Order: sequence, then structure tokens, then C-alpha cells
Amino acid sequence: MAYGYALIVDDRNASINEDTWQDLIKAPDFSFNTVAKVVVEHVRSGGSFSIISIEDVVMRRFDRVAELESFLAEAKLGRHQS
Repeated sequence: MAYGYALIVDDRNASINEDTWQDLIKAPDFSFNTVAKVVVEHVRSGGSFSIISIEDVVMRRFDRVAELESFLAEAKLGRHQS
């Protein structure tokens, strides 16, 4: 089965909405790792990555690769503990 996760890219910011992020957390490793790789490369190239609420409010924003990688590692760890 194929899975799709929409990232919105506007100039230097890539974002994903909260519902899609929650779906991604529950997705197969391949899907999670693919999206994680894309957003890390985007931030590494000078962009930012945000998780946006349903009301279009920025819930989390990452401008530094180390912070983003730490967040993604915690999310991945949580995926395997559930």
C-alpha cells in the first residue's frame, strides 16, 4: 500500500499540518524516514521546518539541524515504544 504525506513548501519554510504529522508518526518506518530525510535536508540547506495546527498556528518550528534531528529521534523512539 502506498502512503502520501503532504509537505507545504513556501519559500524557505517547509511545513506539515498536525493531523498529517500524527498520521506520519503511525506510518511505516520507510515513510517516516523518507519525510524525516527530506525535512532535515531542507533545514540543512538554510530552510526551516514547522508543524502547523489545524488553526494555522505554528506549534513547532525548527531552524537548526541538531534540534530537528533530536526531535525526530525522540519521535522515532516514541513510535517504537508504542
